[in-house]
Amino acid sequence: MIDGDTIWLKGEKIRLLDVDTAELGGRCNGLAEKARDYLARRLGEGRITVERHGFGVYGHPLARIYVDGRDIGQELLALGLARPYRPGGWCR
Repeated sequence: MIDGDTIWLKGEKIRLLDVDTAELGGRCNGLAEKARDYLARRLGEGRITVERHGFGVYGHPLARIYVDGRDIGQELLALGLARPYRPGGWCR
């Protein structure tokens, strides 16, 4: 686990598609920790499916991640732990 929108899976760093969470160590660190912890917990709760969608600006794969068929990115958004991805950071 890296943070609320990026994971390591089988030795590969994968970024959630179209989802952005606050950065750990930033001004919204509490929210960043909640997002990371939620993602980590959900990944341990069931069967993980990865739906790949190309590569991000840093060359990492972009993907929708599902646990038992539920889109984890959408769960993060619904809980207010993430926002739709757009340029610019959180808490500015």
